Formats: sequence, C-alpha cells, structure tokens
Amino acid sequence: MYNRRDFLRTGLAAASALAIPGVAWAGFRAPIRQVRSLGFYNLHPGESLKTVYYESGGYVTGALQEINYVLRDDG
Repeated sequence: MYNRRDFLRTGLAAASALAIPGVAWAGFRAPIRQVRSLGFYNLHPGESLKTVYYESGGYVTGALQEINYVLRDDG
C-alpha cells in the first residue's frame, strides 16, 4: 500500500520523465522560413503581383508599397 510520501515521489518522477523529452526535442525544430511571399491577381484591372514581402527578419518596403497599390480601392 502506498502512503502519501510514496505517492508524491512516484508522481514527481513520472512528471519529470514526461517533461524531459519536450526540452530535449526543442533544439531539433525546423528553422523558421526567413522569406515570405504573396501573390495577387486583381480581376478588374487585370493586374497581378508576385512578391517577397519579408526576408532576413524584416519587411521589404518596396514590396509593401506594391501590395498596397494592387489592393487599392478605386471605387
């Protein structure tokens, strides 16, 4: 029969065993993509755009201006 101390010791050992693999695998994650791109086709004027809007940890200013232009509202 388990007493309270043995029960807590067993529970702590089980919880520790479950926590360790998560820490160990954290270093093996795939790297985050540093290049992000979008593509648009505006039906009314027939304009299209494919551009990289994020690379090397920052937004590409010219690309954001091109996206704003293609998504403009002429109404």
